[in-house]
Amino acid sequence: YFGFAGLIGLFFYIKCGKPVLYFGLIGGIIAVSYSFLSRIKFSEIAVGIAYGPALFGGVYYVMTNTVQPEVFILSLPTMLMTIVLLYIHTVMDYDFDIKENHMTVANSFDSRLDSLIVLKILLILAYASTVLLCIFDIADWQVFLTVLTVILAVDLYNSMFEYANNPESVPEDKWYHFPMENMKKLKTAHAEAFMIRMYQSRNLMIYFSLILALGLCLSSL
Repeated sequence: YFGFAGLIGLFFYIKCGKPVLYFGLIGGIIAVSYSFLSRIKFSEIAVGIAYGPALFGGVYYVMTNTVQPEVFILSLPTMLMTIVLLYIHTVMDYDFDIKENHMTVANSFDSRLDSLIVLKILLILAYASTVLLCIFDIADWQVFLTVLTVILAVDLYNSMFEYANNPESVPEDKWYHFPMENMKKLKTAHAEAFMIRMYQSRNLMIYFSLILALGLCLSSL
């Protein structure tokens, strides 16, 4: 995969110029050092940079041959929701990471339940960050359509609260939980409880990002 990425990067370097190297270098360093970064409480920051400013900035540059500060602001909502997805995983891996001496933000707290304060803050910031898109005149009110996913965010938080108290608990099936593929292949209640919450956070990120993209398109009309 690094080989494929390098070839694609070389193509865009020849076509678009030196800044492509800088964006590629950021992504490459994060990818190579992620295992180390995940042991010193920097995994969330690394993923946020890779899937936020680096991703958005790189794509925008190869499309326009320019770098604009507004693009990095545009990346914030999706970046925060991506961090939510990763943070959900580290919260559920709380005991395992402690056993393996992985230092994560989640296990900096005294308990899995206490670590949910960060999840709450991340979710609030993700929705609040859409305001910046209007303040900086990147988009119009249509980006606030993302509030349609708040029910998923609240449901996710409640689901994680339940998991923090009982890792074997399986959330009640809701119509908006789909898709949740391959659930029938899971053998234990613990695995089912884990994967349902991973799917919940993944689906929230996808729906939030798609609706945000729709809002941006509508506001540009």
